[in-house]
Amino acid sequence: MDNSDSIERRKFNRSEFAYPVDIIFLSELTEDTLFHGYIEDISMGGSRIQFEDKYGRVSPARLSDTKVKLLVFMPEGEKVALLSRVKRIHMNTPKQFSIEIGVEFENLEDWQERAIEKLSASKKKDQNMMWNLWEQFEKKV
Repeated sequence: MDNSDSIERRKFNRSEFAYPVDIIFLSELTEDTLFHGYIEDISMGGSRIQFEDKYGRVSPARLSDTKVKLLVFMPEGEKVALLSRVKRIHMNTPKQFSIEIGVEFENLEDWQERAIEKLSASKKKDQNMMWNLWEQFEKKV
């Protein structure tokens, strides 16, 4: 399928940027495993996320339709949890252990929608600031 066709069918415009996120797959197969990754793009309907699985803890072929909790740490310090479901999986190269997933958000509340809007608007701001926040968070964990 031509990628431009799928873009034209999207209900929501996507904002492209890199933003850190924690990913928890809510499945017996993954045993609620936590991964650190980043959001590549986001819209009110879903997101494209990149993460690494260096130890082979998940099988990309079995992730389809798996529930996912995304933990986004906003620049103001608040943590926003977004429940979603995996709709697309792409393994970039097996040697790099890099996995890209497309997720669709489920049951968003108003405050979560406002957080997504805030994230979308932040793409125009300094990306270095966001990564510095992420590094500070990782030092605390």
